[in-house]
Amino acid sequence: MNIRELSFNSNLTSLGAILGTCGSQSLIDGINEQCGSGSFFGNMERDPFSTGFYNFMQQVIEPLRETKHLLETVSAQVQEPDVFKAITTVEELRKGIPPCMQLGVIYHPPVRQMLEEERIDGFGINPKTLEKEDPYEDLIKSGKWEGNSLDIQGEWAGVTFYEKSTDPELTYEEIRCLEATRKFIDKFMADEETKHYDPTLATELHG
Repeated sequence: MNIRELSFNSNLTSLGAILGTCGSQSLIDGINEQCGSGSFFGNMERDPFSTGFYNFMQQVIEPLRETKHLLETVSAQVQEPDVFKAITTVEELRKGIPPCMQLGVIYHPPVRQMLEEERIDGFGINPKTLEKEDPYEDLIKSGKWEGNSLDIQGEWAGVTFYEKSTDPELTYEEIRCLEATRKFIDKFMADEETKHYDPTLATELHG
């Protein structure tokens, strides 16, 4: 019976490429020597599939993972009612900000700055389309007491109302919900545990 030595390539990634090298170099060299010069056990540099495996992970697997996260986030937002609500916890923020509140959040100065620096998702809003001033600022300030009990001279003393024809049309409750959400986002962006996350897509890290 004649036995011929066959040389072939495998379509599987080497164990060394997946798990890394765990043995000593002398042991690996010994295995490679006994197996012949074509062996690439534990040696990613000699592994003919290592580059293809890396490219596959970066160009196929990672984009799929990112798409999966995005679809999960969008799905959760679609299921939530599009109404103003005070977002005051990390869990609520990660569920997503209702579309009706998104501009009010984007115009918040620290959030807008990150959007202009292209460091956050920003709900896909183009910062060039935003007005120069924050149209929600006066609404939040309007009707608030700006003094102390010694200043009271009349029914509305110490209370200032701001109103412009271009102001967004919001109810008092909607304004207070937006104000509470902005205050929480300030805390979210300052907290050591959450400050690296995108306040407009809180399941993802910002740039």
